[in-house]
Amino acid sequence: MKLRTEHFTTLLFITVILLAGCSGDGQKISPAHADPFNQASYGPVAANSREPIKLPPFPAPSLERLIEQFMVDVANKVDEIEIRKRKKEVIRNPDLLWKPTYIVPKSVYQDPNLIGVDPFKDKIKILSHDQKGKPLSEKVVNYPGIKSGTKLPFTGKVFYTTKDQEMRLSKLEKDWTLPIFTDDYYREKYEILLEGIDPLIAAKYLSQFINERRIKDATLKALGIEYALRTMQHYPNSVEAMHVWVRCHPNIQQFDAYKQLLKKFPNAAFAHERIAAFYFEQGSYEASLEHIQKSIQLDSRIAKNNALLARCYAKLEKWEQSVAAYQALSWIQRDWYGDGSDTIRELEMAQRHVFKQQKGYWHGVPLEPDMPIDLESKE
Repeated sequence: MKLRTEHFTTLLFITVILLAGCSGDGQKISPAHADPFNQASYGPVAANSREPIKLPPFPAPSLERLIEQFMVDVANKVDEIEIRKRKKEVIRNPDLLWKPTYIVPKSVYQDPNLIGVDPFKDKIKILSHDQKGKPLSEKVVNYPGIKSGTKLPFTGKVFYTTKDQEMRLSKLEKDWTLPIFTDDYYREKYEILLEGIDPLIAAKYLSQFINERRIKDATLKALGIEYALRTMQHYPNSVEAMHVWVRCHPNIQQFDAYKQLLKKFPNAAFAHERIAAFYFEQGSYEASLEHIQKSIQLDSRIAKNNALLARCYAKLEKWEQSVAAYQALSWIQRDWYGDGSDTIRELEMAQRHVFKQQKGYWHGVPLEPDMPIDLESKE
């Protein structure tokens, strides 16, 4: 495969444009503790900006561009040894990219405890005062890049109740005589539990439970919305405050809530990413592709950690782009979204289509995931 250096030059030019767009017209930023989505920790464009960033056309993934990026990665030693080894193999033999079962990114098969990102970074716990100083850990469930059941140190925020709070909570439970706790019980319980906590933190804490099946109480959900609205009033220019408000809605309502967020903060990459996922679930693949592309341009890390771009191209039968997007990921696993989709098998399906396009023939029966294939065979 002939490599074209102008592709790499184009990518550098686009990067310069995006970085240049960061300066200038953003809104006043809320305090750092209220905005992890701000420029310093969430992409090259300030998500708080109210003015839409003018983005250049999206550079579609291609096998040639991917090889060029691998050359840069290998030269700068950005990967660990095994990944660098595979990238060197692909540079020497680009056909490996579309060889079924050949995977460049990390796989959960190679490392069952592979950690893609911190699962507890944004999680909040409220514990009793007698647990202060004790090490905390938690099992991971259905989180991308980590095998379910893996026990890891808890790295989120931890708050501890006072003895007075615990006494009042205990009295509340004793005074409540009904076998099933009601709306008033939940409201009083959480108002005690969240005393003295910043409204943003309180809203984030409640948002963790809104979509859990065990929490069906309408008052608790309403309380989450109330705290989120207080947060938005307290931090009117904070995209995170509105993001927490979105998360406090049940899943079925979040699609419209994310759309409202984008009207106010059009450069919020995470919102485009979530809307892309909603469209994909509805079978609107063109709309999904448009939003996932925009999210990647606003925050380039998304292309490394979300297979949705590759899945959209596959659904639209753009097989080479799909293979290039899959092979550019940092890690790849089964059940990416927890909905039964098999990312590795999806990659292999795209690879087979590219194989047929490149070779003009296909031999034998469809391969099983771990069956080797001889690219030179013409049987």
